[in-house]
Amino acid sequence: MFNKNKKAFTLIEMLISFLLAMSILSVFYFMHMTYQNRLIKLIKKVKGQQAVRLFLTKLRQELKAATEIYVPTRQADSSVPYEWQGDSRRDVVVLFLGRSNIHDYEGYAVKYEYIQEKKAIKYSEYKNRTELIRQGIFLGGDTQILAFGVYPTDLNEQILMQKFQVHVEIGYFDITRKGKTVENELMVPKVAYLSVYPRAINTSLLIDVPQ
Repeated sequence: MFNKNKKAFTLIEMLISFLLAMSILSVFYFMHMTYQNRLIKLIKKVKGQQAVRLFLTKLRQELKAATEIYVPTRQADSSVPYEWQGDSRRDVVVLFLGRSNIHDYEGYAVKYEYIQEKKAIKYSEYKNRTELIRQGIFLGGDTQILAFGVYPTDLNEQILMQKFQVHVEIGYFDITRKGKTVENELMVPKVAYLSVYPRAINTSLLIDVPQ
């Protein structure tokens, strides 16, 4: 039986309730999106740092195992997989690693080269020193590599140090926060360094100094 004394919600009350519910949902949605954006940025930052770290670890191992290292700074060499352009380039390095359990090729070599337009490092693998096997990209995408430089010691330094040394620099973007809000997060350039004494080359370049 219908009760005439029972009060119902008015249209204004329902509208106010709807607006309050929408406001609460909007706040929760904004908080969720803020958290998600921070999480995505954190993941990108961690992935970028990890990618640079893994590449430097790989490069360190290869430099230590190299039997020959070529940086195009002085002269052309037809036995090296690099087309000489008549200029010095510090953003290219070729490592000759020979045959091993990992690289089952005669005269195995790998070349790393910075590709500025892609902000990435390209690698090329070769057999018999100059026959291309495969190519690919290291540290592409969100990592945003800004620079790649290889600096081997010259002959005078080798005589003084009695050893051969290779320095590597990688410039890349990283996220940093100045303040507590997301708006204060900035992409800033950073540099990672690597310095290696290649083992095989150390022996061949060891100089006997007269006493």
